[in-house]
Amino acid sequence: MRAQQGKWPVIFLSFAEAKQPDCIALKESINQLIADLYNEYRWLLDNPVFSDEDRAFYHKVKDTMPDRIAAISIRKMCEWLFRYYGKRVLVFLDTIICLFAHMKLTCIPV
Repeated sequence: MRAQQGKWPVIFLSFAEAKQPDCIALKESINQLIADLYNEYRWLLDNPVFSDEDRAFYHKVKDTMPDRIAAISIRKMCEWLFRYYGKRVLVFLDTIICLFAHMKLTCIPV
């Protein structure tokens, strides 16, 4: 396992801090995590692997983004990192099960 360290692009998101008292705040918190992830990879914008369409999408990712943008944002980042590194991206989602349990309690459909 150690032989593979540092050889693959990695996305790590921890949802430990995402718990919020209501569904709207929870969504905004998750959107902020995604926006922070995008800021970590801001340097990709200057790379030729990015098209003008990629740049336009990148700039739509923020804490107030629509659900349709948030829903595909991680997949898009994985595509860009794959193009840049030429390797599949490892995605680690920390405490996601706890987040789902919390969502079940706080995001009751009306």
